[in-house]
Amino acid sequence: MPQISVIIPVYNTEKYVARCLRSILQSTYQDFEIICVDDGSTDKSLQIMREIMAEDPRVRIIEQKNAGVSAARNRGLDAASGKWIAFVDSDDWIHPQYFEVLMDGQEKLGADVVMCGNKIVSHVSEFPKTDIENLKWKVLDRKDALSGSIVKRYVWGKLYRKSNISDTRFSEELAWREDTTFNVAVFCSNPRICVGTVEEPLYYYYRREESVSHQLQSEEIKKMAKWYLSYGENFKEPFTQSTIFMEGLKTALAYRYLSMFSEKKKEIYADSREMMKRGICGLKKAGETPFTIMLLYMIFVRIPLVYRIFRIINDPTMLTWEKIQKTKQKSTKIS
Repeated sequence: MPQISVIIPVYNTEKYVARCLRSILQSTYQDFEIICVDDGSTDKSLQIMREIMAEDPRVRIIEQKNAGVSAARNRGLDAASGKWIAFVDSDDWIHPQYFEVLMDGQEKLGADVVMCGNKIVSHVSEFPKTDIENLKWKVLDRKDALSGSIVKRYVWGKLYRKSNISDTRFSEELAWREDTTFNVAVFCSNPRICVGTVEEPLYYYYRREESVSHQLQSEEIKKMAKWYLSYGENFKEPFTQSTIFMEGLKTALAYRYLSMFSEKKKEIYADSREMMKRGICGLKKAGETPFTIMLLYMIFVRIPLVYRIFRIINDPTMLTWEKIQKTKQKSTKIS
């Protein structure tokens, strides 16, 4: 039985998948299995994986019809035999000491989840050697983990104790932030979970323009908001409940804002109003949110312009997005 099961969902990444797999196979830590789940690729991805599997028996391939990244990761979880679970995206790659550092961290801390920093990259460069003994680890409890957006946003860059995942799976209905919902479910289901973090950037995230994350639709944001609002009702513990409902409220606000140029604006605003109402009610019931924060979000709900200003101040690129949407709106009316 391997210590680590590395799960890689693959869909039409023939340009990158070999680089990804070889970066893992060249790790300084070697006690792992690699489970590649081919999600109905139509390019040469499957052929490339088979060639690498012939070279190293630790590589396994599961084939399925195209069902999305969540379904692929779930198939990988069902097949995993390791004590620890790692997720790597097929267009990314890792530092040779990635697993060595994470395994060393969990042994030192007794952590249930260990994570490192990451780099957004466009090409492979030299890997600087990491001095493991001098790394500065930080321990987070569940509250810290749920409060930190970076901690819970992605599943890559982390190592999970398999026993803590249990029956938790990715929501196959979501095509956006499915990583976040998975992490929220793992952290919320384990009251005593311990997370160890180190800033050393050992995971390399390759940003490509055609990736799914750049093709976000407002309908997916709506699904995400509803997931939070429904999931929050499963908990009675105040902090957990308030954290989840706050995420639902924030997502509903984003849904309304990002739909401001839609032809279905009135319908979307009415829909988002109901979701935001559920979010506010959930926060009031939990009773954990400070009055000033509660008041701020109630203003955001009642006055869309205030929330819009808040979004732009926190992310000035939204002004560019608005200009693009206005241009599209004008061209649609002219045509």
